[in-house]
Amino acid sequence: AGAFSLAWVARRHVAREAQHSLQVGWGRAYAQGRLRVDASFEHTQQTHAHTRHGMLSLSVPLRAGAATHSLHLQARAADSQHAVQFGAQGPVGSTRATYGVGLLQAQARDREASTTASGSLGLSTHAARIGAGLGVSRHARQWSASAEGALLAHRGGLTFAPALGDTVALLRTDHGRGARVLHDPHLRLDRHGRAVVAHLSPYRRNRVGLDPQGADPDVHFAWTERDVAPRAGAVVDVALPTLHAPARWLRVLREDGSAPPFAADIVSPSNHGVGSVGRDGVAYVRAASDAMHLDVRWEEDGERHACRIALPPVTATPFEPQPVTCAAQDLIR
Repeated sequence: AGAFSLAWVARRHVAREAQHSLQVGWGRAYAQGRLRVDASFEHTQQTHAHTRHGMLSLSVPLRAGAATHSLHLQARAADSQHAVQFGAQGPVGSTRATYGVGLLQAQARDREASTTASGSLGLSTHAARIGAGLGVSRHARQWSASAEGALLAHRGGLTFAPALGDTVALLRTDHGRGARVLHDPHLRLDRHGRAVVAHLSPYRRNRVGLDPQGADPDVHFAWTERDVAPRAGAVVDVALPTLHAPARWLRVLREDGSAPPFAADIVSPSNHGVGSVGRDGVAYVRAASDAMHLDVRWEEDGERHACRIALPPVTATPFEPQPVTCAAQDLIR
């Protein structure tokens, strides 16, 4: 199975001969689009001349650990010349840098074959995109360098961005430093928990958000995505609520040494649920870093009961339940 294309193109000019081209293409994707093969052939006919051009390309992904590299091979052939190009690209370790290497061999009719080797490096940060490239052949040598960055001023301060566009969004959180921005794996929230999402489509729905991977594991995100439909030239403020809530394992015991009933609710001082009591009083909770106590509430024999936990300091062994005593509390009927 694959995709087959066929096109017949006729070009007519006032001062030149008519041209007729036959274009045939075929492509196939394997393993959910990861391996791709493309082939095409074009035949152009004029009154007294025929030209032919063919192309075959192959793209193969190679996975090394958590990173995916891409190898590609392309061969082109025409009546007057042919060329073969090989290349590879991918990330440099676990950094935000990328590399690219290539080798091109071309030969024209009645001429000596020429070989060109090339290499490039790129680095993407929350403030800029930097790149450099070098190409070397027998008769020439060329190099290039580029840098792109932007600065957005807003009422909360200044935020750097690798690029801007006509329509952008300012993504901000209170504790999301280091989280990845959706659709741009190289862009992360800065130390203030902000990032600029560039090149939004005006008057259309755009999904803006983040991937919590890379953020402090003690940060809880109420939600991670929002849909916005900005006007052209707008700077959209996209705030995502967060809570710095360290995760803890507690062993909750009442004053008589018994555990509260299974599935009893554990709530914060702001009356938000942060966990529940499990077997033998073991509970996994996410309490705000400034919370001093938690309440355990349950209903038994038609009556409501509650007790209060004084949160102890976080220990160096987070997976070992910390024993805490739950002091009885009177509920307002």
